[in-house]
Amino acid sequence: MKDKTLKRWKELTWQALSKWKRASGVCQRCGKVKEPRQLDAHHLVHKSKGLYAKFEPDNIVALCGFYCHRNWWHGKAGYEEQMELIEKWIGLDRYNEIRQRSFQRCIYTVDDYKRMIAEFTEKYNEVVEKQEGI
Repeated sequence: MKDKTLKRWKELTWQALSKWKRASGVCQRCGKVKEPRQLDAHHLVHKSKGLYAKFEPDNIVALCGFYCHRNWWHGKAGYEEQMELIEKWIGLDRYNEIRQRSFQRCIYTVDDYKRMIAEFTEKYNEVVEKQEGI
């Protein structure tokens, strides 16, 4: 039972984080304004590398679904182009820090996930309120 509960909190945390990132409505590569549902949350360090990589907000960027995410990032982009964008978005030092910490064992409790969801939800609501006020 505990494993299922923890797994569910992980999923909810991920959903809250990706929702917050997409709420800005701007592709971080091309800069085009899109509806949040047209944006994908992309991990710079693959989420399979560990929980830190999966849930660290700096590791996630919003890319428009077809062109920038699937067609460009996972297709046409070369390593040098990807690293230039990573340097622009978060800096190479931060990127390397995320990579290093991802390989370390990281254990979160259900309370940790609840706290993260609350933080991401608060940030998401701030972004939405800001957009509605514009």
